[in-house]
Amino acid sequence: ELSGLENSEERLKEIDAELKKREKKLRELGLSLHERRKKVSKLLSKSVTEELRDLKMADAKFDISLELDQDVSAWSSRGGDRIEFLVQTNK
Repeated sequence: ELSGLENSEERLKEIDAELKKREKKLRELGLSLHERRKKVSKLLSKSVTEELRDLKMADAKFDISLELDQDVSAWSSRGGDRIEFLVQTNK
C-alpha cells in the first residue's frame, strides 16, 4: 500500500508536468489566434465603415474591440477573446 502512495505521488507529478506543457501550448495557440483576429478586425472595421458611408452615413463608424482573457481556464473552444462590435451612426 505504501508503494501505491509513492507511485501516486510520482504519477501526480507526471500529470502536473503534462498539464503545464499543454497549458503552455494552449496559450501559444490562443495568442496566435488573437493576433490573427486583431489583423482581420482592422480590415473588417475599415470595410464596414466604408459601406456605411456609401449608405449616406458619413459620420458612421464601425469598430471591433478584442480583449484576450489572461485566465486560460475561462477560454472556450473558440479561444480566449472577448469581442465587441461597436457602431457609431452619427456624431
